Amino acid sequence: MTTKPAQRDALTAAEVSAMLTAADVDLSELTISDDPDVWVDVDTGQGGTSVRVDGPKEARRAAGNVLYEARLANAPYPDHDMWTR
Repeated sequence: MTTKPAQRDALTAAEVSAMLTAADVDLSELTISDDPDVWVDVDTGQGGTSVRVDGPKEARRAAGNVLYEARLANAPYPDHDMWTR
């Protein structure tokens, strides 16, 4: 019998967009999308989802400042960032 890992509250692209809009971040150069993969934290066994933010580094940096303040976790890549709770 396989058990599914506990799921954290899902972070959504709509939620990230709303946070950035409320903080007056310019979204015109960003593409914000839900990542379809579910990951599992090996230490806690909790599952989670990520939101992908694509765009130029400077635009992603402005978004990142707001998302860090919201206490979200980031996995940066050269051409995009992945955000999760």
